[in-house]
Amino acid sequence: MAALVAIGSPGVCLEWSATRALAQGATDDEITGVLLAIAPVAGLGRVAGAVPGIAAALGYDVEAALLEPDDY
Repeated sequence: MAALVAIGSPGVCLEWSATRALAQGATDDEITGVLLAIAPVAGLGRVAGAVPGIAAALGYDVEAALLEPDDY
């Protein structure tokens, strides 16, 4: 997943990768930890761009959270 983020892969690829990680036993915290760990190297722009795809795999609705931030 970290490599896909670093090269700027499309959201669907990131969602697939995160879904596969979850299927193999990774936790939501471990997946978000990967994003935090690679941010200094891959760049914050790449990590921020990856968030919607990975959030979809984690069942998190980014758009709804932005519209109603107090509910999330």
